[in-house]
Amino acid sequence: VLQTNSSGDGVEFTSNVDVPGTLDVTGATTLDSTLNVAGTTTAASIDASGNVGVDGNFDVNTNKFTVAASSGNTAIAGTLDVTGTIGTTGGFTSNNIRVGRTGGNEIDTSTGGLTIDSASGTTTVDDDLNVTGTITAGSIDADSIDNLDSSQFLRSDTSDTFSATNHSLTFA
Repeated sequence: VLQTNSSGDGVEFTSNVDVPGTLDVTGATTLDSTLNVAGTTTAASIDASGNVGVDGNFDVNTNKFTVAASSGNTAIAGTLDVTGTIGTTGGFTSNNIRVGRTGGNEIDTSTGGLTIDSASGTTTVDDDLNVTGTITAGSIDADSIDNLDSSQFLRSDTSDTFSATNHSLTFA
């Protein structure tokens, strides 16, 4: 039943209405309760001011950004730009470089070697450097080494000797 509302400036239905065809509404629509839709809903844009819950899989433009409902796995087809800190639990892997995966303070690779290469040609280590393996160098410039003591260089063989003279490293 259609009747005039209590303020007299509109009309209202006094019972449920079933529209067997298409409902076409010109102008804004205000609902006083939940909107339940059976089937697919298409909208040109949605502006939500409150929380939005998605109980199934979520995607943007089919496969550009997806979230799997069962696992939370997220796939991004484009570039992810982040301003601020990225926090991870369990580290991350990019190509075959692993950061924090094998150990909390460890950078390693899943296959192959690790190359550190800077655009400027200079790589700075601003703390003590402990090397467990072999160091192979094309050249060593030791002009800026301060307090160099030749006793700091230990070798298991005596085929070469190391000496320090005036803060430089000489191979004899």
